[in-house]
This record gives sequence, structure tokens and C-alpha cells, in this order.
Amino acid sequence: MPIKSIVENQHKKAEFFIGRDVELSFCSNACLLKMLDERARVVRTGQSDATALTVIVNQDHLLVPLAGAKRSEVHVLGAQSCHSTARENWEKLVGHNHSALMPVYRVCNCMAEIQIVDGEAFEDAATTPAWKKVRSIAVKSESSHLKSKVVAFDQWREWMRGLACGLNELEKMGLAHGDPYPFNAICTDSCATWVDFGHLSDDPAQRFKDAWAFVLFTVLHTHRLSATYSPALLKNLASALSEAEQPGRFEKIRLVFAEPYQDVLIASDVRVPCLIFAESLVEHSKKIFGSSDLSKLLFKSTVQYFSDFLHHVQRGNNYSTAFNFELQRHHFMEQEMLRLMVPKAEHFGMLSDMNRVVSDRDAEILSLSQRVMECEGKIGGLSQLITNRDGRIESLTQQ
Repeated sequence: MPIKSIVENQHKKAEFFIGRDVELSFCSNACLLKMLDERARVVRTGQSDATALTVIVNQDHLLVPLAGAKRSEVHVLGAQSCHSTARENWEKLVGHNHSALMPVYRVCNCMAEIQIVDGEAFEDAATTPAWKKVRSIAVKSESSHLKSKVVAFDQWREWMRGLACGLNELEKMGLAHGDPYPFNAICTDSCATWVDFGHLSDDPAQRFKDAWAFVLFTVLHTHRLSATYSPALLKNLASALSEAEQPGRFEKIRLVFAEPYQDVLIASDVRVPCLIFAESLVEHSKKIFGSSDLSKLLFKSTVQYFSDFLHHVQRGNNYSTAFNFELQRHHFMEQEMLRLMVPKAEHFGMLSDMNRVVSDRDAEILSLSQRVMECEGKIGGLSQLITNRDGRIESLTQQ
């Protein structure tokens, strides 16, 4: 990577300092990293150890590596071999103004300068870095608050139309996004935009995979945001995918979302739209399932994502068990502390008894003091009588 961390446990750091925390590798004399100094804000693009380091430039631009981590064959979308052509692929995007693709301004052999796209990711998946979460609060970006409201069917349809349009634009350039997942798409109330071009590819086979990945993992996953669905749209979507091996695949998908639908129904069960889509795919099975790439994609996603689902359920259960254990431990400590402490009523009773004892003691001391004073008065009187007597005796003796 052009920006290499030299610290341990980098996921615990919010920002990195050049020289102390990271080292820079320049690709050429025109490397974009050469304009940085020790004050540059180096941050992570995600929250896992595998995520790349980037640089915030002029508050709203980022310097990002051209190529993400190399993907192996075990990935659902398969291996990629586009690292050698990364710059050529990115240069096709420089200066474009398509609303569904994040703006790209400059590239060198290792880095690209891009626009920070404000908005909300369709899915976080624990990939949104802390600096971007803070930024979304600070700039008060136009956010859809997906987790707190139901999205209108036509709004969702417009978002998916826009994303399909962005993928179609990439196809016209001879490119494929390479990672069309919901956490790589940003939405606002007005549009949706693809970000993270770290797996940008010019491989024709990737465009076919992208079409299926977009529909299976972004379209059908985000469909849950709306409480309604259109059977006709889902059937048309399956029909469009049956021709995904042909050029113009994303334009066909875009047209599915561009068409208005009158058969919108309330989804009483969120699984119903997926069932309708699956049944529609079966009708086109002869055209669809002849591709070995698709078969591998479907089987790997079925096994891996179900395994991941069970893993997250198990991890959630472990968190719940640990939480309940801590809750019980705190309750035990609370009960033990209450048992060892004097009850409030008894405490005030003890204070009252002590005050009464002190009051009685003070009264007794006062009484004793008075008796001492009386005794001292009597002693004084007796001393005076003795003095008078001694005086008379001395007078008689002198006579």
C-alpha cells in the first residue's frame, strides 16, 4: 500500500501522523502523496485491520489508493486481476459528472483524489469509519435516516434506478464497479451514489457478476426499507437478469426501475418479494443457469452468507449472555452492599439514641459542675472562718 502503517493495533487509532505512525511510498515524481506534510490527516477507510489508509484533503476531498486489497477466489464475486490496469481504469472517471458515481479529480500511479460523498450508506456493516460518522454530524448532511423511517416505494425505486444508471455508465466506459454492495452506495433524499472504486475492473466477466451482485445483494436487501412491493417489478427484474450475459445489462435493469407500477402491495412478510423474484427466476432457468460463474456466485453466497448470519447470531448470543452475566453480578453486588449497610431507619434511630446519650451526659456534667461550684463556695466559707479564728487567737495571745 502507498500509505503503510508502522503501529500495532491500528484499528484503535482515529488518525495517523506521517513519520510517527505511517510511512509513505511515492510512485513517481508526480505522486499525489508528495503534496502532503506532517500535518496531513491520515485516516482509515473502514473499521477492520484490512482497510486502507487515506488522507483528508481540503476538508471534502480524499486521497485513496487506486487498488484495494487483492481479492481471492474464495470471495463471492471471485478473484480479480485488475491491479495492473488500475490507473487506466481510474483515468476514465476523471472529470465525469454523473450523479450516481463519486467524483474523481486526479490520479497518479498509486492514488486518486476523490470527492467525499455526504449522505448515508444503505448498509453500515461496521465499515463506516469514525471520522466519517463525525463528519456526517458536523456538516449535517442531507441524510435519509434509513434506520428510523419507512421509505416510500417510489423513493426506493428511484434510488435503485440511479444506481443501475451508474453501473450502466461504467459499462459504457468498459468498466465494472467490482464491489456493488449496499455499504458502497450512499443515498440522500434526492439521489444515490456509488463510492469505493477500489475493485474497479475492466474485466467483461466482472460486469456480468456485478449485475447479479447488484440485484441480489443491493436491490433485494434494500427492498426491506419499503413496506410495499410490486410483483411486476420483481418479475421484470428476473427477466432482465436472464439477459445479464449480454451488453446493455444495466440499461435493462435501469428500465425496470424507471417504469411506474400500479400493482404495489403491502408486504405482510418481508420474505414474499424474494419468493416472487425466485419463482420468476425459475421461469427463466434455462437461460440463466447455464453460466458457471453464476452458479459459483450463487452457491458461494448461499453458504458464506448463511454461515456469516449464524456467526453473527452466535456472536449476538454471546454478547447477550455476557450482558446478562454482568447484570446478575451487579445485582448480587447491590444486594450484598445493602446487606452490609445499616438500613436508613435504623441508622437514624442510632443517631437519635446517640444524641440522647450525649444530651444526658451534658446534663450530668452540668449538674456535677454546679455541685463542684457549691462545694467550692462552702470551702471558701470555711477558709474564711479559719482565717478569722486564727486572727482572734493571735490577738488573745498578744494580750
